[in-house]
Amino acid sequence: MSQIRQAVSLPDALAMSNEHILRYTDLAAVVQMAKARGWPTSRIVREMCSGLPYLEAMKLARKAAPLLDIPVSEFMRLRKND
Repeated sequence: MSQIRQAVSLPDALAMSNEHILRYTDLAAVVQMAKARGWPTSRIVREMCSGLPYLEAMKLARKAAPLLDIPVSEFMRLRKND
C-alpha cells in the first residue's frame, strides 16, 4: 500500500493504516495511477488488500473489482494468490 500511497500523494495524517487510507482514497484514482505505472491487476489487488482481514477485503472487492474490470470472485482469488 505504501507504493499506492506515494502514487496518489496522500497526506501523512491519512497514512496511518490501510483501512484509513481506503476510507479516504478515491479508488478510481488509485486504480488509474497503478495502471498508468504498468502494474498488473494482481499487484494492484495485493497492494490494496495488504493487511486487510477477509471481510474488509470483501467490502473493498465489491467497490474495486468493477474498476479493474474483473468479478469480485477474481479479485478475492488474486488477493490470496502468491
